[in-house]
Amino acid sequence: MLKTSAPGKTWWIAAVGFLLLFVSLYLKFQPLALHPVRSGLDPSWQAALAYGVEHHLLFGTDLVFTGGPLSSLYTQQFEPITAFAVAIISLGIVAFVALALGLLFSASGNVLSMISGWVLVSICMISKDTLLLLVPLLGALYGFENDSKRGLPVTIAGAYLSGILALAKFSTFPVSILAMLLLDVVAVRRRRVPLHFLVMVAGLYTGLFISGQPLAQLPAFLVASLQVSGGYSSAMSLSVFVADLAIWLAIAAVFIVVLLRDAASRAGSIPYDILIARPLVIAGFLFIAFKAGLVRHDLHTLISWSALAMVITAVGFSASYVGTRWKKLLIPMACVCIMPSYAALYVAYKMLPSENIRTLPQQISEGLVRGREFLFQPTVWLDKLKGENAASLAAIRQKTPLPALNGSVDIIQSEQSDVIGNGLDYRPRPTVQEYTSYTPELIERVRAFYDGPEAPEYLIMAPGSIDGRHPASAEGALWPLFFARYEPFIETDRQIILRKRPTAVSGVKKQDIEVQTELGQDVQLPKTDNPIMIAVDMRPTLLGRLAELIYRPPMSEISVNYSDGSTGVYRLIPGMAGDGFLVSPLVVDPVAYLKVSSGHSDYPDLRHAQSVKIKSGVRHGLFYQSAITVTFTELDKDVLRKASGGPIIENALLRDEKILPLLRANALNGATVSRVPEGLLAHAPAVLRLPVTPSSKLSLSFGIRPGGWQDGGHTDGVCFFARNGKQALAQRCLDPAAVEADRGEQTESFAVPADVHEITLETECKAGCAWDWSYWSSVAEK
Repeated sequence: MLKTSAPGKTWWIAAVGFLLLFVSLYLKFQPLALHPVRSGLDPSWQAALAYGVEHHLLFGTDLVFTGGPLSSLYTQQFEPITAFAVAIISLGIVAFVALALGLLFSASGNVLSMISGWVLVSICMISKDTLLLLVPLLGALYGFENDSKRGLPVTIAGAYLSGILALAKFSTFPVSILAMLLLDVVAVRRRRVPLHFLVMVAGLYTGLFISGQPLAQLPAFLVASLQVSGGYSSAMSLSVFVADLAIWLAIAAVFIVVLLRDAASRAGSIPYDILIARPLVIAGFLFIAFKAGLVRHDLHTLISWSALAMVITAVGFSASYVGTRWKKLLIPMACVCIMPSYAALYVAYKMLPSENIRTLPQQISEGLVRGREFLFQPTVWLDKLKGENAASLAAIRQKTPLPALNGSVDIIQSEQSDVIGNGLDYRPRPTVQEYTSYTPELIERVRAFYDGPEAPEYLIMAPGSIDGRHPASAEGALWPLFFARYEPFIETDRQIILRKRPTAVSGVKKQDIEVQTELGQDVQLPKTDNPIMIAVDMRPTLLGRLAELIYRPPMSEISVNYSDGSTGVYRLIPGMAGDGFLVSPLVVDPVAYLKVSSGHSDYPDLRHAQSVKIKSGVRHGLFYQSAITVTFTELDKDVLRKASGGPIIENALLRDEKILPLLRANALNGATVSRVPEGLLAHAPAVLRLPVTPSSKLSLSFGIRPGGWQDGGHTDGVCFFARNGKQALAQRCLDPAAVEADRGEQTESFAVPADVHEITLETECKAGCAWDWSYWSSVAEK
């Protein structure tokens, strides 16, 4: 038995501690403040998962993602069916964490220690992930600290919540399994019924019931979640800040050593099963926090640092360590751990810790209003959320309108909120967003979806991905399937809307060419103007598998040499590479996709790949076998051209013909220099190269897109220049917001000097660059 003060002497301290901690956590995480559907990458998958719950899609079958049917517990995304349940469970999570910490801090009977712990928790608790991960950990720590039936209600509540949380954020599940099994082992050794694992399973099934999922769906959900988590480390990792990683590991190692040294010093006075179980559950918690925060080394690091600070705080202020020499070490360690989190927040958002204090009155006011409404006027609370959601959906429709489509719709780019906001019949693919189809199993799920009867009638397509991946890696393995099953239907400013063909085109794939080579070696592509897919079979070594399990393998890349002499270097995900993507020609925007899919891969502006080189890590053969297999699949452009046609393709080719010299001489970046319906966007300030014929006469057409000065656009004008070095050959400034004659397409003509072979076309801002949507629409030489 652990030595603690009598319950009668500490209950009031625990009550005060619970109240302080609950208020702090409630104000920080605002569990009743569910947010509406919003635009953006992360808000889009959050909205898609909520949409899946509302439309009774099956998680683990129809949807496969890192979040489950109760993901709103984590994201706080509003969803009308589960809104009340999510709010109640969220309050329960905050209450449980506050109760468990309050009990741990108060068990020593030291009021100052409890208050100090509350202050440190208020500072250290930054990440919502940490809050969720703490539920199973604190349940276990309290159970070990109170090794009697008195602590059973708290640990059972923790087990139940842990089961529910697995359906919100699957990364909590490994910690929950470990914690509940260790609690049950301790219970068995005390000749008590092992209830915790069973209660956790009951929580899982309760969560399924609450979210409207069939209870029989649990095995499918668990299998799919394991597939997603199994490929996460190699696919979603980002470059590491070595010092950050080293310091975290050093502090975590010192903390574990302290726990082990303390356990050794207490041998004989405390049951050895608890001496073993406590460091074990803490180590498991830290491992998951390490993977959750330091694999994807961006603001995800808040998870790792906050979790480390919190577990040190929870242990340091518990009854077992009050008054010991170890507490003098642990508390400063917790304070050090929180510094990188606030540094990261300042770098990202220029937010100082004092910002929380400045906004505290507003947080208190909003929290009290929501709490009062939820408790005494729940329908008012829900109606307000519905109203906010409806207003947000209307704002999305106004900002990013989509055509009305009579049929089911999916979208390749990570803008699912736009589809939902426009009220279309959204039919998401299993992985929801393109970058999460990162293992062969997940790719096969998506392939079966698009090749089956549930495939959407319409597909909104735009190339591009995240983390420096190749732009054609967006569901890249399935592009031949898209070419065969979908045809161009509507062109918008930012995407091509495809419509399912009455009959799929056969014979799209022409031939496979397999090349045995090694990492770091140049591989020549087949000499053809047909589209070419590339698949790379990379096999991890034993060290590579261990690296992926423990942390992450080194990032791989593909270097592509193009026909114009340029080179592109892209992130390569080994789990995706085996199924392939379109490597030639380079497709960076919807119009390039339109050309290739319709059999115009030989269009002059498209850059064809000539050779590729695969690299991985600092030393080839260490994490991946040096020998690799590269397979090129040639697609038949003649088959595609015969099956495609119509005004969309003709208009796109005609429009590009007018700016072909610019397209051939300048690389598009998909943002400031990209195709638009008017021609070629060159968002000021921009400089484009233009080869010219000496002594010729050149006519240029240009303008500012209507969105720059209409419907909320506020451009103050753009100046257009044709220059030979510093010499201005032609110039014109436009201010369409103020001058009606400056609206629409403008034209300027001038003579090219006799000795000039190349000029620059430049767009320059006036006072500011916002809304300067300048474009060049035609280049004509006589």
